[in-house]
Amino acid sequence: MTNDDLPDKALLQETVGEAQLYLHNLPSGKDLFLRSLGWRPALLSRWARRGVTMASQIKPRLIRCHGNHLNGYLAAEIKKTLGVPYVISIHTNPDENRKYWCFGWREKCFNYAAKSIETISVKYADIIIPVYKSIRSYLKYLDNKKIEVIYNVANSEFIEKKCDYSLHSPVKVISVGRLIPGKCPDNIIRSIKDLDVELTIVGDGPLRPYLENVARSTETSERIKFIPSLSNDKICSILRDYDIFAVHSEYHGIPKTLLESSLTGLPIILNKIDIETVPEFRGNWLMLVDNNVDGYRKALQKLIADHTFRKKLGRRAFSHSHTHWEPKKMEAKYVEVYKRVMREAGVQA
Repeated sequence: MTNDDLPDKALLQETVGEAQLYLHNLPSGKDLFLRSLGWRPALLSRWARRGVTMASQIKPRLIRCHGNHLNGYLAAEIKKTLGVPYVISIHTNPDENRKYWCFGWREKCFNYAAKSIETISVKYADIIIPVYKSIRSYLKYLDNKKIEVIYNVANSEFIEKKCDYSLHSPVKVISVGRLIPGKCPDNIIRSIKDLDVELTIVGDGPLRPYLENVARSTETSERIKFIPSLSNDKICSILRDYDIFAVHSEYHGIPKTLLESSLTGLPIILNKIDIETVPEFRGNWLMLVDNNVDGYRKALQKLIADHTFRKKLGRRAFSHSHTHWEPKKMEAKYVEVYKRVMREAGVQA
């Protein structure tokens, strides 16, 4: 871990199954950022040498990085010195993140500073795994043989298929996601004003007070439940009990919450996004609507009034998702990549 956290090993053990778990710390933090003048590679060498020394003692056969940051840069340095292959999964498009000020100047500075270390880590990686297709544009200068799109592995243990598409009274709509700029469900809140709908919003973030005020101003507070946090197990287990999944996102990628709701078989409403940029949204397996109150309202009215359409949409989502990102298939793909990378590097799996 590139911090000094000391998490409970018993809690983390679940993430590795029956494998033996070891935790190691190589802190970075604000001091390293300042000493290296914003993560300049030439000034990170002392910190990286400590990581290479740790790796020489650990003797890994494969390095796995989630996200492309200091961890990826360190993996590249370990590979250069010790020859250990590494795989990086990329979960957002850093180039896209650098365009926006929505998280403030401080975060934007960090995003720009990280560009030089990102370049190094993707250059030397054995395989890079974008978790959705639109991230490929960030990797456009790389050899396609190094890139393999594999979606996030959703919670197969707790996701249950929706079989009953009869409506509750009031109709139960759920929206799951961080309450941040670019994922603000205010139009969804406004859209239910004159509908017999109960809306559950699961997630937290800086926009929560604003959204609660929107609910009060539209007189929908009594029909909206704000749940700041639920375990992923709990979210996945309750999805099938809702009638409709509605969400807002301006990011050029498929949210993990859409993977989960589609695997359940929920009818899904999402604001329109350029499907040339986000090809996952092709195929009529969800409703793409105008990004305004009227767009969400009309979609909700259509799904509420037309039982046959609602049922077909949910079943199409189920079929499409199990073809493209069924959890066990995704897990098998990750395992195959790990074995292939080690085999090609001459490392025993």
